[in-house]
Amino acid sequence: MIEKIPFLLLSAAACMATILAQESVIHSAQSLRFWSRIGNALVAYAVYVGQMFYPVDLAVFYPHPGNQLPVWTVGLCVGVLGLITAVVVWRQRKRPYLLVGCCGIWACWYP
Repeated sequence: MIEKIPFLLLSAAACMATILAQESVIHSAQSLRFWSRIGNALVAYAVYVGQMFYPVDLAVFYPHPGNQLPVWTVGLCVGVLGLITAVVVWRQRKRPYLLVGCCGIWACWYP
């Protein structure tokens, strides 16, 4: 356990450097409505899954759309992600590795 302390300190330093460098972005994200942030997260998950199969329009930085996301886009993404999750749960006995991958994605929602 003691040998992990230097890595913990390096991780803490990297976290602090990131927070200090991104402080203005953090404050601007706090001005967004809660549902806009949730909607953007759901759309981002669906887009990333799609880009796994058809990798176009890839970028290093994806700007937040703010409060501009249409409700139908968020609803469509919720439906797609729900369908994928339902299929994974339905097929978990024959293909348990799918559940591990799906849980890894959804674990991001629970800190």
